[in-house]
Amino acid sequence: MLKVRHCMRDPLTDDQDATIEAVATILHERHVGSVVLVDKRRRCVGICTERDIIRALACGIPVSAPVKNIMTRTPKTIFQEDTVAKARSIMHTHGIRHLPVVDKNGRLVGIVTARGLLEDFLGVSS
Repeated sequence: MLKVRHCMRDPLTDDQDATIEAVATILHERHVGSVVLVDKRRRCVGICTERDIIRALACGIPVSAPVKNIMTRTPKTIFQEDTVAKARSIMHTHGIRHLPVVDKNGRLVGIVTARGLLEDFLGVSS
């Protein structure tokens, strides 16, 4: 069975007190769809995606507001030793495209993305 650790990538991270504008800039400059928000112990406390940024702008939330106001708190996560099939199932069931990968202590170690799975297993690149 193919494990998550074989297809995860290094996640982009920031602090939950960063501004929406700062996170949007990271998404734009690094051409990624999510930033994982971590605490000082590198535990995943939230995730902010392109969808969250668009929703915030549509609702008139100022970009100077902290990203913790719009992030998904306690996002779904997966362990690095879980199977890719389990990751796909979680992503499908919950309608998400970005799945943080944590170790047994809950510390962020990677991220699995729908785009990454397509690129890795179907030879599709964006």
